[in-house]
Amino acid sequence: MDVSRVRFFLTANDATKIPEPLLSHMTVFHIPAPDTDQHRDVVRSIYAALAREIGLGLPKTVSEEVVYLAEGLSPREARVRMECAIATAVADGRKRIRVSDWPEIPTAASQKRRIGF
Repeated sequence: MDVSRVRFFLTANDATKIPEPLLSHMTVFHIPAPDTDQHRDVVRSIYAALAREIGLGLPKTVSEEVVYLAEGLSPREARVRMECAIATAVADGRKRIRVSDWPEIPTAASQKRRIGF
């Protein structure tokens, strides 16, 4: 089988943990964590995607107060909390998330192991 045109994409939080013989066959791209404005855009995008997926007539945008609550969270953590906040609002018969809907969940930053940015 000719795999000369196959491309592999790998991700790692720490390239120094990748063995040199494998690393020498890769092109490494260092991608910095998003800045504050970029992170807020990511959170808004997460909400918009969830609103589309869930339907139920949820607004296309989320309040800036809720976006602020996601500061410092990884995109994965922000999505989990956004899902919980939406579920709380919908269960309460509302279509808009309130700050009080945002759950208090321990973050990955407070734990030893961290994945993502």
